[in-house]
Amino acid sequence: SIPPPSSHAHGAIGWTWPTDTAMPITASEGSAKFAKARADLDDLIKRRFFYRQAFEIYGGVAGFYTYGPPGSAVKQNLIDLWRKHFVIEENLMEVDDTNIMPHDVLLTSGHVERFNDFIVKDSSDANKFYRADKLLEDVMDARMAEKG
Repeated sequence: SIPPPSSHAHGAIGWTWPTDTAMPITASEGSAKFAKARADLDDLIKRRFFYRQAFEIYGGVAGFYTYGPPGSAVKQNLIDLWRKHFVIEENLMEVDDTNIMPHDVLLTSGHVERFNDFIVKDSSDANKFYRADKLLEDVMDARMAEKG
């Protein structure tokens, strides 16, 4: 259940995020340690050829990767786990489509203009962030539920 609005948690909105339904994006100590070790991890990935930027010798292309033997194995294992869960256990249908999308298609479909997820920082906890659209949705649902 979503609690009623309060005057102390999210600043101007004046609403407390429900603790039983919240899934905040949290900056953890582990992520800070990872950030410090990132260069070492990147070096290891290159040396063991998990993956590298595609066409790297020509300057590379953002978003395209070449997978080496260990990277190919990890990628295939992830795909197999995904397939086992969603296709076999959840009974969903699998569709394989192109990964490259012409800009005109993305523009016409509205993806270029509409898909921006704004993040809101929790004023009472500097390590918690929320998607603004989900926060507003929950606040409005709670207010509508109050009015009956």
